[in-house]
Amino acid sequence: MSERILHQAQAWGFLCQRDGLGNWLIYPKKRTERWQLSQAQAGERWLLVVGGVPQMNMTTEEVLVFLECRLR
Repeated sequence: MSERILHQAQAWGFLCQRDGLGNWLIYPKKRTERWQLSQAQAGERWLLVVGGVPQMNMTTEEVLVFLECRLR
């Protein structure tokens, strides 16, 4: 499932990279936005972090909807 999210995020122009533990991170296209998505250890859930503060765990579908909304 992570591959689906990463493929779509990259296609939409979001920055995707791995952290020191090998988990994926997705960053906004606009540098002024202060959120990131962090892949959970299990790989199926993602953590939304805003301004350095964890906000919520998201499913694959929730992440895709979130990213699509960030395009607008």
